[in-house]
Amino acid sequence: MKGISLIFILAGVWAFTGIIVGLGLNSLTGGEWIISCGSLNVAIGMILLQLVTRNEAARRLFYEGEKEEDYLSIGVAALWAIPVLLALAGLLWWILGKVLAP
Repeated sequence: MKGISLIFILAGVWAFTGIIVGLGLNSLTGGEWIISCGSLNVAIGMILLQLVTRNEAARRLFYEGEKEEDYLSIGVAALWAIPVLLALAGLLWWILGKVLAP
């Protein structure tokens, strides 16, 4: 049950940051990007989760939190860091869209 909740939390984080990116693109271009960016981000996040958890040590680190001695999983770190970077980019685009609006 803990594994499913982690997947839902990760999907929610990716969806939320996709919505932020969509708002930023709406602000810059004036199009409708929110739904498409949110769903695309969830798809990308779930694909990355499948790729990362193919490694047994990374799977244990993600689902069970068991960290092996001197083990750093770049993939698991990227699952949580990429959405943060996307959210920052989306906020920057939103601010630029508000500042540079005609």
